[in-house]
Amino acid sequence: MKVVVGLGNPGPKYRDTRHNIGFAILDELARRAAVAFEASPVDALVAKWRRPDAGDAVLLAKPLTFMNRSGVAVAALTSWLKISTAEVLVVVD
Repeated sequence: MKVVVGLGNPGPKYRDTRHNIGFAILDELARRAAVAFEASPVDALVAKWRRPDAGDAVLLAKPLTFMNRSGVAVAALTSWLKISTAEVLVVVD
């Protein structure tokens, strides 16, 4: 499984700031793939997307931590999924 993590800051106060470009990009990917984000056992919202051109699933993830604590959430996510960081792409401003 591959993971695409979009970084941002939670809450409406930060919605339209440049720091939330990672969230915005993942929201657009989810919209195009017709998948929805849902809660996960770690501090992140996730959406599973199975690309039509490949058998591998891609997990879209939006950490629910502030940007300066996103490493903690991404580490928990990779541990929960039992994947290496080489399988993670991070989208950030």
